[in-house]
Amino acid sequence: MSLTVGDDYIEQGATVTDNDLATPEATVGGDNVDTSTAGTYVVTYYVSDPSGNTDNASRTVNVSEAPATLHIADMISETSGKKNWNAKVTITIHGNNHNLVEGAFVQGTWYDENNTPISSEDCTTDSIGQCQVTESTKGTSLTFTVIDVSASGFESYNPDDNEVSDSITVTNDGGSGGDGGGGPDCTKKPDHPKCETK
Repeated sequence: MSLTVGDDYIEQGATVTDNDLATPEATVGGDNVDTSTAGTYVVTYYVSDPSGNTDNASRTVNVSEAPATLHIADMISETSGKKNWNAKVTITIHGNNHNLVEGAFVQGTWYDENNTPISSEDCTTDSIGQCQVTESTKGTSLTFTVIDVSASGFESYNPDDNEVSDSITVTNDGGSGGDGGGGPDCTKKPDHPKCETK
């Protein structure tokens, strides 16, 4: 039997047949399965009958660490320029243990104010788990959407763990700075520091 750390272990028991007993029962022994700790556990079942016959069988339970996944921890933006202005988005990537991930390859798409894709861009995170993408426009806004994130040692990108939206819209504010980022998805992360109780 294979489980992942955090799963529930439900004792499966053992089926016993005996000529002397109509409903023989096995005694459970061996290891106690602790699904909070990865490892191999052997559960043993013992049985005996009035004639002195004994037997046993075992079940091996393998508990593995949860697969390492990636998610977006934060996205913040800033602008520069006026008529033909620039949007810059800084993306922070975490692992599933909320550790900063260096060397994560982030892929995404820029959209104009009409939600028309205008370019694809990628970046690789640095030692503090961040990377930046930039685009310029004469329009009123630009939106950057993360499509995928990958990194060595991680199984996949898990959008369900994102601490903020995977899209951020940057508006032209005349070059006075960013719009404060995408903000957390408070329906998924109500305890995020950026989520406020109204």
